[in-house]
Amino acid sequence: MGHSEAAERSLKIAREWRPTTAYDVADMECVTSYVYLRLGRLDTAERFAASSVRKWAAEGTSRREGVLSDISLATIHTQTGQSDTGALAQRAIAAVAPLRSLRTRRVKLAPLVEALDTRPDSTSRDLVYRARQLATTA
Repeated sequence: MGHSEAAERSLKIAREWRPTTAYDVADMECVTSYVYLRLGRLDTAERFAASSVRKWAAEGTSRREGVLSDISLATIHTQTGQSDTGALAQRAIAAVAPLRSLRTRRVKLAPLVEALDTRPDSTSRDLVYRARQLATTA
């Protein structure tokens, strides 16, 4: 996007905010992971995404925000070729299935679909097919 320095300045300012709930912390970490993912700083993005996933899991919730953390972590692991890509992507796609949000199904899941689509293995092919099916159903 050409504004990486501005994005990082904004993240620095945002880190000064003191969240009041575990949900706020997990949500902030999820958003931060997406920013670093877009900036191509996958190690940093992975750290924030993994922390967010852990926090949402500890809260025992499947709220939409937790699903976004799952998608972010799966996307990062897919892009970096991690061995747990299939399991993480499967979890993220399964978490999206019960959601009614078309935006989550079509827009938020798209980076994971794009990353999976670059992989030639049959598991990735199957996951791409499932994710695309979700994006077209209401």
